[in-house]
Amino acid sequence: MNISQTSAVVRDKHSPERVQQEAIQRDEDLVTEALGGGAAEDLKTVYRLMLGLSSHDLSAMRELLGMPRKVLFAAQRAKGHYLAAAFDYGSYVCVTENLKPKSGPSDFILDLQLFNEMTRLMR
Repeated sequence: MNISQTSAVVRDKHSPERVQQEAIQRDEDLVTEALGGGAAEDLKTVYRLMLGLSSHDLSAMRELLGMPRKVLFAAQRAKGHYLAAAFDYGSYVCVTENLKPKSGPSDFILDLQLFNEMTRLMR
């Protein structure tokens, strides 16, 4: 099942450079506050990925499936632009993948496998 994007993200291309730089600095300050001053760039990148569209995708997963018992694993690769996680739902495991290319929209994949059946949701 493919889920299409529901709306376009609109960014103000005409905002003053000062405002853009302030937003970048504010983001950096908040990430540093959350992760500490010595956090690696890949960790900062995946943290931003999780706070962005991944948070909506995981909310949709919980809405569809309920709360998982626990997180089995989470891993990032590609300098923080790829995130995979597996969640324990008792009788099945739900695996999610989120990929943010350097340009273009992000992709989200949710795999549910129960015995011999598999369902895949993609955004």
